Amino acid sequence: MSKIKHPFLMEKFAEIPSISSVNLLILAASVDSRGYAAYEKMIERGIVIDQIIVFDYKKFRPTWNSDGYARYYQLASADRTQYVPCDADGDDSIFLNKFIQGNSISVFLDITSISIPDIFKICFVFKELKDFAFLNVIYSEPKYYKYLNGLYFDYEHHSGERAYRVIDEYFTSSISKDVVLICFLGFDPLISKYIHEMKEDSDIVAINGFPSFYPKLKDISLERNYELISAIGQEKVQYSQANHPFSAYNTLTEIKSNNRNKILDICVLGTKPMALGACLFALNNSSHTKVSYPYPVEYRPQISIEAADIWWYGVNLCQ
Repeated sequence: MSKIKHPFLMEKFAEIPSISSVNLLILAASVDSRGYAAYEKMIERGIVIDQIIVFDYKKFRPTWNSDGYARYYQLASADRTQYVPCDADGDDSIFLNKFIQGNSISVFLDITSISIPDIFKICFVFKELKDFAFLNVIYSEPKYYKYLNGLYFDYEHHSGERAYRVIDEYFTSSISKDVVLICFLGFDPLISKYIHEMKEDSDIVAINGFPSFYPKLKDISLERNYELISAIGQEKVQYSQANHPFSAYNTLTEIKSNNRNKILDICVLGTKPMALGACLFALNNSSHTKVSYPYPVEYRPQISIEAADIWWYGVNLCQ
């Protein structure tokens, strides 16, 4: 795997023959079995993992008597594994900043069960605080989504009220008053409507995932966000490949070139690979970019059943 200067390399994890050992694997505990799919694939292939860090997020933590409790803590007895309680926002970043010494170790970050705001925060630590040049990122696609009320029910983790705010590490001090809100669409119309109302004075560009994990999801996303799209106009809708961070990165680069001297306010409601691309773009364009998110009061613990393809992304942080 040559570390070229492009922001991302992308391969199916099963098709990468040269990985024999990993210094550090980072993932999040989950009641969702696909959260452990990459780890299990590593063990199956005989890959030696020197140390495993499992973030135990309070927002996803099940009660001891729930059906998913054993699955959530299934790595608790694994060799060289440390569960790290994350009861407050930012505990994961604080831990990594103290724990990681040097920037030459081989790190694999599995973002499958890590929330989108936490993906942004963790990547900030590796690039800005630890000066990593390269980061291996893994993502396991869902094989099936777990819907509570048919296909049109919101599949996201989120429920309840929200607090829309800037992610602290991605706040720009630029004095420009012209802002373009860039919203990567998800399936919940109430979220995009809420964001539109919060940012009604801003220009808005919507980005939809296509091709999506399932072909029909592209059209469902557009239909579920009909109110937002009707308000901003179809010409303000762009497309980005749902499972490829470089596609999101390129789309944002194009939007930036068409909106010079404006602040880009990025909000990712779409897939985590999209979030990864948006994250690196924000890190590389920090002077005129900020990242916001509608933080939910609570999260749904399980959104999918089984894993489909497992993707490896080689992220070049030296841009």
